[in-house]
Amino acid sequence: MKTILRNLFFLGMFVILTSCGGSKSYSSVENRSSKSSSSKAYYEESSGLSMEDAVVIHASGSMQGIPLEYEFVGKKEGQRGIDWGLVQQSLVHEGNKSYDVLVIKVFKTNEEKTYFFDITNFFGKL
Repeated sequence: MKTILRNLFFLGMFVILTSCGGSKSYSSVENRSSKSSSSKAYYEESSGLSMEDAVVIHASGSMQGIPLEYEFVGKKEGQRGIDWGLVQQSLVHEGNKSYDVLVIKVFKTNEEKTYFFDITNFFGKL
């Protein structure tokens, strides 16, 4: 039950953030990371296709971190709702790390893909 409530919280936060209408601009930096010019939130880019190669999100809280997850998937797969859709979002704890796991469906190929994000840095913070 606690996991379901936590997942609903993260999903709700994402919906609230994306409905605000503003979009942030992120630019690449030398260490293969994406950083926001207006805040300190960024991610360390990797494939994200396994827990071992998860995309590490650096943010002060969920309100900064979760949108970066969707930005990453958008850069890889195209526009959400047109090129791909969210099938499931879940939280996994492995050892001392917390991961957000997004399962998406790529519409063109009808393929499901799973992306892993290491959210240990901001998990439990707003």
